Amino acid sequence: MSGISVTRRGIVCLVASIVATACVSAGAALAMEHEPTMGTTMSFGRVVEVDSDAGTITVEHLAIGHLYMEPMTMAFRVSDPAMLVPLTPGLKIRFEAERAPGGFVVRRIENSNR
Repeated sequence: MSGISVTRRGIVCLVASIVATACVSAGAALAMEHEPTMGTTMSFGRVVEVDSDAGTITVEHLAIGHLYMEPMTMAFRVSDPAMLVPLTPGLKIRFEAERAPGGFVVRRIENSNR
């Protein structure tokens, strides 16, 4: 009987080793998939509201991978309020956003309706 328990123990150890290896491999693959990219990363969205007085733009945007954001509607501060002048609700845009102290900031906006 001791031969059977050794075999079971060996099988359990083998299965645990395979599962641990698979988990480590999957974790590494996910980390690489969500690794922030270097350089500029443009995101896509639609202008919902422009508040020139507050220096903010509300955007309904697609997922922003480098900021780990799901698609949503949210307000962003802008680095230069002059960027808001040509924007109107409904306009499709490409924009570059980054994490900053106190929230997220849009550094660049391009009209993508053209």
